[in-house]
Formats: sequence, C-alpha cells, structure tokens
Amino acid sequence: MAITLREGSSSHHNRWGAVLYQASDDALFAAPTKDEVYVPYDIPSIVDRIGAGDAFAGSLIFALQRKELSAPVKAIQFAAAASCLAHSIQGDFNFCSLQEVEALMNGSNGSRVSR
Repeated sequence: MAITLREGSSSHHNRWGAVLYQASDDALFAAPTKDEVYVPYDIPSIVDRIGAGDAFAGSLIFALQRKELSAPVKAIQFAAAASCLAHSIQGDFNFCSLQEVEALMNGSNGSRVSR
C-alpha cells in the first residue's frame, strides 16, 4: 500500500512526501528522509497540482519494475520525487527526465524543489 502526504500552507505552497507499507514484512518506508527522519519536500511555487497522484502511482510502478530501483525504500523515494516534480509542470503529464527525478531523489536540491 502506498499513499502521498500533502501538507498545504496555501494553494501554491505545499510540502510533499509519501509512505509505502509492505505487508509481507510489516515494514513502513517514508520518503523523503534525512538521517532516517521523514522530511517532506518543500514546493514553494506550485505550477499545477493536477496529475501529481498519477505521477506518483506511475512512478512507483516504474520503480518497482526496475532492478536498480525495486528495493522498497528506493521505489518510494523515486515515486515521491517524481510526483513532487510533477507539481512544476503545467498539465496532467510528468515530463521530467529520469535524471531530474534521480537528482531530487538523491538530495541535489536539499528538500527544496526548484526547476
């Protein structure tokens, strides 16, 4: 089971993250994290919220099918980053590159999203 976590300060400024529960191991994975503590992405200038949930679901499925991203912690990190970046794109499609998602996922921007 997986779900996104949105904390809204305003319609154009949110904090964003996600949680994955793996029932087979009774394990919970949150993303993003810093020093193993959940710290949501800060999205100060949302362009469009439409499609962020679809980007999350599609990215999670994509990650779970890729050998290098299939570990639960990596998969939820990838899906949270991809869906976070979807907030920076007008319309219903996530046009971010794999490199952009991995850069955010790996902390190149800290927890602040910029595009």
